[in-house]
Amino acid sequence: MQVSGNTTLSETRASSSQTPAHHRKNWLVVKQWWSQNEIDGYNDDVERTAFNDDYFGCSWAKGWYTKAMNATKDKQLKALCFFMVQHCNENWDYYSQLVKKIDEPHYRFAMNKKLAEQKGIDLKTYNEIVRECETCQSFIR
Repeated sequence: MQVSGNTTLSETRASSSQTPAHHRKNWLVVKQWWSQNEIDGYNDDVERTAFNDDYFGCSWAKGWYTKAMNATKDKQLKALCFFMVQHCNENWDYYSQLVKKIDEPHYRFAMNKKLAEQKGIDLKTYNEIVRECETCQSFIR
């Protein structure tokens, strides 16, 4: 799906803020000491800090995606920002479970059409974004 070329500053900041996080390949930019065992269900050393909130929980990115979603009039960009907010929520939920020392943490799948409709998201566009997302499709299968 092609999103219009007029992206907002909020959307640009949100996209760039999610890039150097644990969930992207550029984690080395912000945390040189990352290990593959750092955020999994077997490690009980994950603590809640402002850095970890952003790095694992994507809290800063979520804030910018939310601002972009609320500011734009472009229905495709709004749907994409909503999708990314939901993705940030998935990361936050998993991170929170690790901080709380839940025995078997799991990702919550965040494809919420009812909430999207309540937020005024165009469901046709949202469904197209979800259909094109390999992560969502893997979960659905």
